[in-house]
Amino acid sequence: MEKMNKNHIPIMIVLVFVCQFLYAGEVKYIYTPAGPEGIIIYDASDISQMKVVSTFNLGGYVKDLALGEKIIYAIADNVGVVCIDISNILKPRIVGKLKFADVLRKIEISADKAYIDYYDSILDKSGIAVIDIKDSKNMKFLYEIFEEDYVSSYDVNGNYIYLSDGREGIKVIEANEDTYKVVSRYKISSSKLLYKNNMLFAGEINSAIYIFDVTDPKKLYLRSKYSFPRDFSELAVDGDRLFVLCREQGVYMFKVNSESGVNYLTKLYSDDIKAFHISDNILLLLINSDSDREDGLVVLDISDIYSPSIIKQDFSFINGEAKDIAVYGKYAYIADYDKGIKIYDVSNVKKSKYVKTVEATGSLQALFLEGKRLYAMLNKSGISIYDLSDPLAPKKIGSISSPTVRNGLYVKMDMLFTAEGNIVKVYNVADPENIKQISNITDSSEVNDGQTIKNIKISDKYLILSGYRTNSSGIKAGFIKILDISAIEKPLFIKTFQDTGVGWVSPVSSPYFDRYYLYMGLTDIQGYEQAKTFTVFDIFDMRTMKIIGSADYEDNIGKKYTIGVQDLEIYNNYALLACGEDGIKIFNIRDPKKPFYVTSVKTGGFASSIFVKSNYAYVADGENGFFVLDIRNPNNPIISYDALWINMKKIKS
Repeated sequence: MEKMNKNHIPIMIVLVFVCQFLYAGEVKYIYTPAGPEGIIIYDASDISQMKVVSTFNLGGYVKDLALGEKIIYAIADNVGVVCIDISNILKPRIVGKLKFADVLRKIEISADKAYIDYYDSILDKSGIAVIDIKDSKNMKFLYEIFEEDYVSSYDVNGNYIYLSDGREGIKVIEANEDTYKVVSRYKISSSKLLYKNNMLFAGEINSAIYIFDVTDPKKLYLRSKYSFPRDFSELAVDGDRLFVLCREQGVYMFKVNSESGVNYLTKLYSDDIKAFHISDNILLLLINSDSDREDGLVVLDISDIYSPSIIKQDFSFINGEAKDIAVYGKYAYIADYDKGIKIYDVSNVKKSKYVKTVEATGSLQALFLEGKRLYAMLNKSGISIYDLSDPLAPKKIGSISSPTVRNGLYVKMDMLFTAEGNIVKVYNVADPENIKQISNITDSSEVNDGQTIKNIKISDKYLILSGYRTNSSGIKAGFIKILDISAIEKPLFIKTFQDTGVGWVSPVSSPYFDRYYLYMGLTDIQGYEQAKTFTVFDIFDMRTMKIIGSADYEDNIGKKYTIGVQDLEIYNNYALLACGEDGIKIFNIRDPKKPFYVTSVKTGGFASSIFVKSNYAYVADGENGFFVLDIRNPNNPIISYDALWINMKKIKS
C-alpha cells in the first residue's frame, strides 16, 4: 500500500482540443475547450446548422472538460481546475477554482472525485491527481498516484482507475481515501482505454482492440480480440456499438456482446480521418485533406448503419485562413489566403453553405467590391479583377502585376488606388484588359523613409490615407493624411494628423467616414495602455480636422485597454470593430462626441475584416473561416452562422 504525496506540484505541457455534448431540455449544446479562447458553446439542436451561441474565457489555455450535473469541470494552464455553473447555459459562471499544478492535460470525474492526468518533468514521472469535488465551491486536492512511465490513457469507474502505463501495460488501481494499490494488470502496450458497462476496451497502435470483462475489477478477463492492420487512433461506444477509428482506414463498427465480446458489422467511412464523435446516431468526422480537396467536416446519420446518410459536408475552412470578405447579392466571397476565393450562399444566413472555390495565383490579402467587379489583392503579386455578372462563375477580366502591393486597396469611378509602401499608385481600370497607371502619389513635403500606408479611403474629392512611420530606433508612430485629388495627376496635401509615438498609438485599421465624421479604430503597436481603442474626428472641414471623441474597450473585470483593431464598419448608431484575436467590439456612436463601449463577440479566430449588409455583419475570421452576426439589436448581437471546426483537433464524447 502506497501513501500519497500531498505537496508535489507537477508540470506538463500538452496541446489538445476536445468537444463535449450536453443536453438541456430539447436543446443540445456542445462545449469545446478551445485553448486560449477558453470554452466555446455551440447550439447543436440542428446538427446540420451548428452555431456558436457563447464563449467563456478562463484566462488560461483550456485543455479538457468533464461534465457533471449542471456543472462543467475545466482544466486550464496556469489556472488549474475551474468549476463552472451552467444552470443558465448561455451565461456560465465560475463558482470555484483550485490551482495545484501549472499545466494539466486531461480530466475525468467519477462520483465526488476528479482524476487529472499530469506529467512531472522534474522527476520524470507521470500520474493522476485526485481532487475532492463534493463542494464545487471549495474543491480540495486529496492525493496523487505516481506511475513509472508515461500515462498514455486512463478511464475511471467508481474507486477504480483503469490506466495504461507505458511498458508496464494496463493497470487497475483501487483508490480509497488517501491510499491506492494496483489490484490487477495485463501486459499490453495500450494507447487508448475506454470503460463502458463492466467492459474495458483497450486499443494498441498498429495491432488490435482488446475487450476485457471487468465485472470484478480485480480480475481482468480477456473476452476477445480483434486485429487491425495499422493506424488505430480512437475508441467510442454508443449503446451496444463500438466505433474504432483507424486514421487511414476509416471508422469500423462492431456489435458489443457481454458474452462473446464484439462482432464486426461494417466500415462506415474510408477517408483519412483526424478525429470523430458519436452521439444519438450522429457521427461527426474531421477529414484529412488529399490532393483533390481541403480538410473538412462530414456529419452522418447512422440510424441505418449499412446505409448512412450525409447530413452535412463542409470542406471550406478547415486549415484555411480567411483574410477578407465581401457580399454581392446572395453570395459571400472570402479571401482564403493561399486557398483561393471561397463562395458561400448566404441567401438564408442561418443556413449559409459553401458553394465553390475560385483559384487564385498568389496569397490573397484583401477584396474590394465595386459594382459587378471584385478586386482581389494578392501579397507581393498584384491585383486580379473579376466580373461577377455570373456570381457563381467569377470571370477574371484583368490584372495588375506588382511585387510590392500588400496593403491598401480602393476603387472609385474606374480609378484603382493601391498602397505600396509609402507610395499610392493610381490606375485607370475602365478597360480591365488595357489598364494604365495614371499617377504616383507621394508626400514631397517630408522624408518618407520608414513610412507604410496601410489603408486608403476616398470621400468626395479627398483621399484619406492612414498608416504608420518607423524611425531609426524602430519606434512606430501613426498618421492620417488628407489629400485633395480633384486633379488626380497633381494631388494637393491638405493636412497631416500625426502622433509622436508616445501616448497616441498608430491608426492602421480601416477608417470609416460620413459627411461630418471620420471614425478610426486604433492598433496598439507600441503597447501604450493609455491610448484609446476608438476615436472620432470632425472632418466637416478637412483642413481643420480634429479629434472630438474617443472610447476604450473595457473587459468584464473593468480593465480598460487598447486592442488591435483591423477593420471597422458603421451600422445605424453603432461602430463595429474587427479586433483580431479579440473578436468583434461594438461602440455606441449616437453622440460622436461621447462614444462608449457596448459589448463584445468572441469569434474563435482572428477577425480581420467586417462587411455590413442589411441587418448582418459578415466577418472574415482567419483560421476560423467566417461567421455572420445578426446586428438588428447591436446591444445583443447574435451569431447566426459560424464555422469553428478548425478548433476541433480532437473530438471526445
